[in-house]
Amino acid sequence: MPPVIEMRGLRKTYGRQKALDGLNLTVQEGRILGLVGPNGAGKSTALSAMLGLIPCHGELRVLGRDPWRDRERVMLDVAFIADVALAQSVAGARLYQRRASAFRPRQGWTVSFEDERRAPPQSA
Repeated sequence: MPPVIEMRGLRKTYGRQKALDGLNLTVQEGRILGLVGPNGAGKSTALSAMLGLIPCHGELRVLGRDPWRDRERVMLDVAFIADVALAQSVAGARLYQRRASAFRPRQGWTVSFEDERRAPPQSA
C-alpha cells in the first residue's frame, strides 16, 4: 500500500530564510504523526504544505495526490487537528486517537508513546 504522506527533498524559503531544507518523510497508513521542534524549525510550514496551503519545491504526496494541485480532493479525506495544549500529554494523545478513529472507524490506528515522566532523582 502506498504511504499516506510522502515527502522527498521538500524545500521552502521565505526570502533568504530556509523554512524547509530537503525534508524527507514517509507516513504509512494507520500511523499518527506529531511534529515536535523549536520555533522556526519548519513544523507549520510542513503542515501547510501537506494541506496544500503553500507551494514547495521537491516531491509531496498526500493520499497519492499533490496537495497544492489537488487540494480540494485531498481535503475531502484529511482531518487536521491543531491543539498544542491537548497534545502535551499522553492522555491527550490517546484522545486524539479516539477522535481520529471516528473519521475512519474501519481502520486500525497504531499509537505508541513513551511516558516521559521520570521518578524524581534520589538524594544521596
